[in-house]
Amino acid sequence: MKKNIISEAITDINPTYVEQAADYKPVAGKHRHKRVIAVAVAAVATILLMGAGFLVANGGISGWFSARWEMTTGETITEEHLALVESFSQEIGLSETCEDVTVTVDSAAVSENRIYLLLKIDGDLDSLLTDCFYSYLTSDSIGFTAGGSSFYGQDESGATLYLLDCHYDYIGEEGDDEMLCTLRVGDMNNNGDVNVMWVFEFTLIRNENSHIALTEDGEIITVTTEQRDYETYYNPVSVDVTVAITDIVLTEFGVSFICDNTTASVPYGTYTDVCDVYVNMNSGSEVQANLYIEELSDDESTVAMNYYWTVPVNLDEVASLRIGDTTITVQH
Repeated sequence: MKKNIISEAITDINPTYVEQAADYKPVAGKHRHKRVIAVAVAAVATILLMGAGFLVANGGISGWFSARWEMTTGETITEEHLALVESFSQEIGLSETCEDVTVTVDSAAVSENRIYLLLKIDGDLDSLLTDCFYSYLTSDSIGFTAGGSSFYGQDESGATLYLLDCHYDYIGEEGDDEMLCTLRVGDMNNNGDVNVMWVFEFTLIRNENSHIALTEDGEIITVTTEQRDYETYYNPVSVDVTVAITDIVLTEFGVSFICDNTTASVPYGTYTDVCDVYVNMNSGSEVQANLYIEELSDDESTVAMNYYWTVPVNLDEVASLRIGDTTITVQH
């Protein structure tokens, strides 16, 4: 498979509260014939946001998700939804100090192919950064990763909060849910040179997702979307196209489906904005996907699309899925 990674600034959030600053650092894994392209949309240099208190979150990763859900939807997370988030979460609580700046790997939420790590920074991080805050996660159980660290405000103690948010390919032994990981944190300058200042080793527990198939075997659904030339992404020439999709599967962390590459007219190296992907909740709120991964088949006839939500959703509270201009009811 070939892969494109497209990360977007998270939408549906009041800009008064939060701006995303994401520096995606995808790394080709151990599989052959993978090509990686990363595009950050409306990205802001992380260092520029230091000290701004957009978000107060406590209670580890589940507290962060709870606050993020309220800011995204305007609604308080339900007890059932919070219990679901906690079932994917684990405490880590490792701290290291460099030049009076302490980085803490607070907690994590882990699914079959998604990792969220909540980091807390105590001290004047600005004094150590030349350009960008750098965080890089590796494991012998992980082959391919795509994601980045984003600034999300402060907790009530004044510690700066970062979220490392990434997709991963699992290459460990099936049935072995423990992944021994190494996290390297530091400073990256404009030339891409990295100075690693903090190193952590810890075990993450991989959890299974629930899966809801939204199409029958062989069922084809057509959606209208845009095709954009990747080379001119920031000033794209776009045209509406009709895309045939199959094999739609919804999980707590995202949704995947297969696009017919001929129908979609998506040569590898272009950006196809099927990014208008939302879950519609029973309450009436919408949550948009903020990251997607493209996997082009070896014969280039199909493209596997994998979209991810900012916050894991409770599938029992999902009413429908919207892809482009097409809405699909979720049957429970």
